[in-house]
Amino acid sequence: MRLAENTAWEEFDKMDTKDKLSDILEDFKSQTAFKEIFGQLESGQYSNVTLHFDTVNKEIGVYTDKHDAKGRPILQWEMNTDTGHTTTTKRTEDGTQVEITHLEIDPATLSKEKNAEKIQKDVQDSREYIAKLE
Repeated sequence: MRLAENTAWEEFDKMDTKDKLSDILEDFKSQTAFKEIFGQLESGQYSNVTLHFDTVNKEIGVYTDKHDAKGRPILQWEMNTDTGHTTTTKRTEDGTQVEITHLEIDPATLSKEKNAEKIQKDVQDSREYIAKLE
């Protein structure tokens, strides 16, 4: 499993930014990407999103271009890549109902460096555990 993760990160690193962004666009052409980000969708097709990369605060935002009656995105997803905290907001078209969900993602899974550190710690913990069994 770890070898597969390392291989995937290595392949990802070989891509330039244009390629990575192009892949993101391809992902959002399918409704599967919307379900991955926003969870189960009740109805409707969503074809356009706005991506926001806040490099100072290390936050990523995905906002549907479809808005409710109050001018807010119907679907809104935000993630802090330092903490792994995500917020998903779903609004009804008439703007009368809002559902907000918070989720924590292990930030070590979001970057190559942090993932490598986590792998090293897991390996060390495993070796120590095995040494205790012997």
